[in-house]
Amino acid sequence: MVKQNALIESLSSNLHGFLNQIQGNLSIPDKKFLRDGFVGLVRAGRPIVCQMAREVPNQGSKYTTRVKRLDL
Repeated sequence: MVKQNALIESLSSNLHGFLNQIQGNLSIPDKKFLRDGFVGLVRAGRPIVCQMAREVPNQGSKYTTRVKRLDL
């Protein structure tokens, strides 16, 4: 399980670098949506919004706020 967590953290880190390259001139809410969506999907392993929102690292936002952001 430890190796799986390390792999997920590594993927999340690499994903942030990728997102920085493709975000371009997006607004801040759109950037947060991309970041949270991709990181949540990688960590949850399923495209289920509630599970994805649980897996997004808490960055000062409430769980319900993350669900609303991902449920566009």
